[in-house]
Amino acid sequence: MNHVVVDGSNIATEGRTAPSLAQLDEAVRAFLDTYGHDTKLTVVVDATFGHRIADSERAEFDAGIVNGELVTPPAGAIGRGDAFILQIADKTGAAVFSNDSFQEFHGIYEWLFEEGRLVGGK
Repeated sequence: MNHVVVDGSNIATEGRTAPSLAQLDEAVRAFLDTYGHDTKLTVVVDATFGHRIADSERAEFDAGIVNGELVTPPAGAIGRGDAFILQIADKTGAAVFSNDSFQEFHGIYEWLFEEGRLVGGK
């Protein structure tokens, strides 16, 4: 895989009620260990992510935004970032790392059914 768009909000919230930046970081590191550290990642989190994480993770989150390690959808984006994630993947031919099936987008992005384009995490 050359480029992967990470559904950061989805991965950070898996099995939890609130997102965890530490969980997201651990999942991304495990992904890179499995698929190769030369994989280009675009980690997208929804616009509310920074307000929903623990206070202890806020400084690290802010640094991730400033350093370009984390991306949020532009103002007015619909679908809590899902549409933004899929637009990036569609334009770049990237795979998507998410536990979301993106069912509401199946008619728009048929490549979601292609082998290796949608990768789930644990």
